[in-house]
Amino acid sequence: PLIASPVFKIDANTVVTINNVELFDYNKESISYGDANSKLKFGYGVKIKLFKTETIAATDQAWEFVGNSIISGKGAALTLEGSQKIRVGAGSTLTLEDLRLVITDADSLKMLSATSKIVFDNCDLILQLENGLEIDDGNIDVIGKLRVFGGDAADANISSRLSFFSSGFFKVKNASLLRFGQNVIFEYRASPAADGGSLFASKRHFILEGAT
Repeated sequence: PLIASPVFKIDANTVVTINNVELFDYNKESISYGDANSKLKFGYGVKIKLFKTETIAATDQAWEFVGNSIISGKGAALTLEGSQKIRVGAGSTLTLEDLRLVITDADSLKMLSATSKIVFDNCDLILQLENGLEIDDGNIDVIGKLRVFGGDAADANISSRLSFFSSGFFKVKNASLLRFGQNVIFEYRASPAADGGSLFASKRHFILEGAT
């Protein structure tokens, strides 16, 4: 849709799940919802292509992923305002590709299960508050490079935390790079819930997969 007015209308009390669809130049204004119980869910094989800056505001419907899908930014920015604006369901993988992801709430990017996964493929992660981003469930893969920046919207000299509290795995794949920029604290405190409660065993959840 190249126009802002809704071209896809979801009736009240209706949930629509789409699969195997490419949403080219997607924008949230193209969807209208009949009421608060109306939902659009992204299932398997969905690729959302953003070609301009987009914001999921606190009052907007969350983007909910219930299958293996991709958000491709082509360098564009996606800002998440408020709690759980992107939700990744059980058994689902969301790949963020060539995207600048701006976080304004520690719970903005949410995995709902230990079997959920987010893949950062050549992305910038911009944390605009001191609490930064908390990953308390699911798994993270880094492909290519992930650069993490801290601070706040007013460019104040504060440090932002990227916190990994999950019982899942944080993997930097072979030939990939995880880079922490200025004003970033990486807090790694993986849950030992999947390790028989052993805090020592929980250290194995941060993995550099290859010699490169």
